[in-house]
Amino acid sequence: MPELGTTIGWVSLVLGIASAAVGLVLVWGQRNVRPPAPPTEEKLKEQGAITDVIDSTTNFAKALKDLDRGIQLIILGVLFIAVASVAAGFETVADAIESAAGAGG
Repeated sequence: MPELGTTIGWVSLVLGIASAAVGLVLVWGQRNVRPPAPPTEEKLKEQGAITDVIDSTTNFAKALKDLDRGIQLIILGVLFIAVASVAAGFETVADAIESAAGAGG
């Protein structure tokens, strides 16, 4: 059975990569979303112009929400990878202490 530090390191690394990948997919999917253009006076005179503006603004808000969620997942992935790095660092430090204690005593 692997040591707890090694298990935590590998699980954190896998979760970090998976979270970052999902975040990148969400961000990549929103790369072409543009804010709605302001309506011209001619369009405002038309019957459906206000509905079109509301719909495009709503779609833009949804895209921003998805973009925000993607960024959050990327940050979560980086944090998981940092935990994996810390776990790997602790094991290295523990090995160094063990070898120093074995050599000194």
